[in-house]
Amino acid sequence: ANDESGNGNDGTVNGATLAADRNGESGKAYSFDGDDYIEVPSSDTLNIKSRTVSGWFKLNEKPTSTLALIAKAHGCGTTELGVNLYLSSNQLKLSAAFEDSYNPGNDDSDISTVNPVSTGEWVHFLHVWNEESFEHKLWINGKMESTKVVSGKNPAWNNSSVLGIGATLGACGINQQFFTGQIDDFRIYNRALSDAEVAALYE
Repeated sequence: ANDESGNGNDGTVNGATLAADRNGESGKAYSFDGDDYIEVPSSDTLNIKSRTVSGWFKLNEKPTSTLALIAKAHGCGTTELGVNLYLSSNQLKLSAAFEDSYNPGNDDSDISTVNPVSTGEWVHFLHVWNEESFEHKLWINGKMESTKVVSGKNPAWNNSSVLGIGATLGACGINQQFFTGQIDDFRIYNRALSDAEVAALYE
């Protein structure tokens, strides 16, 4: 799985197979069957404060447990960067989160979708965390879903932790929250994109 940003953060594919992407082009996306993942080695370029995380995914049915789309964590579940799918009152929701460096393991900073996320079709998500304004923003399919200000928060980083796509890797010493479905075109920016840039990215 190649990093097209030029930063060299290529991922090692573990079990995931090539699949058709959101445009129907074969071999352009990856399919995960519940025990697959892509592992990206630790890198200073991934230890970022303000950030934008985006990507496309497709679920064929509602999951029965929390699924990780992309995650970077250390220790026993201290999340540095995470985007998950979960059920709330039998509705599928998406959340983006990190844990505060001042109180890691006990002080989450997160944001979740208000409306249910669809299954059976490609969905685009985008999460922005702005370190200067302490603001979370979350978009689904080019539309802003929710915003949240959490003053004084800073992500807890660890230079030795790996990034997982399709799973949370190494948390509490195990791999967990395996995704089932298709994933395409994941991106991480080391800054908060503007609303105009977000709109252009979805288009």
